[in-house]
Amino acid sequence: MFVRRVILVASAALMLSSCSTEEEKKPGGTTINEDGVDGTPAINALCDYFARCESTIGKFAPSRAECPEAMRLIADCGSLRYSNTQAQVDACVSWLNAEACGVTMFEEDSRSQSSPCNVLKPVDEDQDVDDVDTYPIVGAGEDCSEADCGDGYFCNWNVDQGTCFVCVAKGTTGAACDDSWECADGYYCDQNSECAAEKANTVACDDDDECLSSFCGAGTCKDPLPRDSSCTDGDRCLGHLRCFGDVCTDLLPEGAACEDEEDCLLGLVCDPSNVCAPVAACNTGVTGDGCYDDESCATGLFCDGITCTPLRGIGGNCDWEGDCISGLICGPAETCQNPGTVGDGCNWDEHCQADLYCDWQSEQCAQPVAAGGDCANLECVNGYYCDYSATPPTCSTGGKANDEYCSAHVECISGYCDFYHTSMCKDGNTCTMP
Repeated sequence: MFVRRVILVASAALMLSSCSTEEEKKPGGTTINEDGVDGTPAINALCDYFARCESTIGKFAPSRAECPEAMRLIADCGSLRYSNTQAQVDACVSWLNAEACGVTMFEEDSRSQSSPCNVLKPVDEDQDVDDVDTYPIVGAGEDCSEADCGDGYFCNWNVDQGTCFVCVAKGTTGAACDDSWECADGYYCDQNSECAAEKANTVACDDDDECLSSFCGAGTCKDPLPRDSSCTDGDRCLGHLRCFGDVCTDLLPEGAACEDEEDCLLGLVCDPSNVCAPVAACNTGVTGDGCYDDESCATGLFCDGITCTPLRGIGGNCDWEGDCISGLICGPAETCQNPGTVGDGCNWDEHCQADLYCDWQSEQCAQPVAAGGDCANLECVNGYYCDYSATPPTCSTGGKANDEYCSAHVECISGYCDFYHTSMCKDGNTCTMP
């Protein structure tokens, strides 16, 4: 949605988070603050920025008073606590209070990760701080396998197997790069995979991140258009301003006619009658109320993208399991159904009963192979892996010694597979400093 796309980088760091699966997380993450820190000052500083800069970058929320709750709505009704130190929250507040009104707050490329607000890790309402994927901040030359790099540095993962990932300074002219976030502020990663100085207005460009203005329009670097400028569909208006009626102006207020959600102020949706309507407060929405996501709606309802709608029973259309009543899944035909039994069609494991899996060859729900069973091209019961060194391949567990190759922790006697550096069983994370 538009409000999620244009919201400045700081607010994404402050409010928008996602939970990784165990396999996706870096091993051994360290929680910085087990009790959590009140993030309200940071949210208030962000809303203060929006209010202070409204005349320049456009109106974002209906009012300053409504801004904090509207921010919480776009964060899936998440908590205003962070698993960080008070000093880190204070640094974010200071940065927001000092930031000038202008385009730099709306860069959509990855260079803007230098904001001190990006280290903040929100804690969900029903999530323990210990579960948040938070890591200590380290500096130049330090191992970042299980840490985040400080301002001006990035974690270099492009190393030989067995070599530690370390924080290196973001590059300037001529430095090798894979992406612009590896380049210092004022530089981008060019087509030769080298950092290059950003281009001034009127210089030819292909992408926004090549330009000092962060906007490449019609093949030329240029500034986004300020308030009341004439505009066309190919132009970009500054900040939250939108091109309505060929003029850059504010997002639309409650009750205004709209074409889609991108037209309306934060906290509003473009309802089925094409009018900007309020999003329901967290967990209160009844059928027909505006919503951003399921957390806007009361129990027994889900968000269909615009309004709160009753959960659907067997045969009802669905996009995912959360659209269906409890106990049902969203099946391969995108309709609500009971979880599949052995032989039922499937695309994913989630289409099958909890003790089954989806066999990728037959695209049917299947029973996992028991310990010691032949598992060629099949899956083993939980806690076991298919050992292809055996003849025939056999479901085994914990049989590999240190320095044997592995693809899952369960394969190792030590219980730890060093995915990031060696793909071997180890006693813990191990690597050689470059």
